[in-house]
Amino acid sequence: MKHDNAFRTVNSLLGDLPAPERLQRLLEFAEQQACDIMRRSGRLTPVFFAASATKLDAYVAPPIRDMADVNELAAVARLICATQHVTAAVLATEAWALESTDGLPLNPHSLPSQSPEHSEYVFLSGEAWGEIYQQKLLPILRDKRQRFSCLGTTRVLPPERIKGPLANLLPQDPISDEVRVFARSILAAKGYDRINLLSEE
Repeated sequence: MKHDNAFRTVNSLLGDLPAPERLQRLLEFAEQQACDIMRRSGRLTPVFFAASATKLDAYVAPPIRDMADVNELAAVARLICATQHVTAAVLATEAWALESTDGLPLNPHSLPSQSPEHSEYVFLSGEAWGEIYQQKLLPILRDKRQRFSCLGTTRVLPPERIKGPLANLLPQDPISDEVRVFARSILAAKGYDRINLLSEE
């Protein structure tokens, strides 16, 4: 994405927007960013986008290796939301899935990542104030040499709250100034005091 286009896109996320509209724009932005990352590296490490009326933050997390990494990602994402008046957030991750064919039941003990028949997706999980949720699955298409080609047709999932350690990253209640200052100090102590501020490029 060219810098001028990126700047205009980021600006379209800011200002006095209703939370649902900001979430939809943020999902579109996250999709484009995920596609750009896939084109450059062929893989997508988790990226957390948090938008408020005045700024857009993006946190590129390290690769997920175990549950400790998952919990750290969730903690950092929640702290980012707590440091400012975030009204919409999107987590972009790479996901693997097994899908039933010919109506046959799936083995509940099979791990998608270890199956040669798994499907690859970019998973976008969005939240906004007002308990608004939206998730999207974008198929990852590769060529015969397994190089990234493009993202396939988006599958929009039911607008329901998801479960798990990476759910409910955005607080639904206002954060006090005291909590905001405390969250900033924790982020700094963790070494995340220099989050990529896209709106300040």
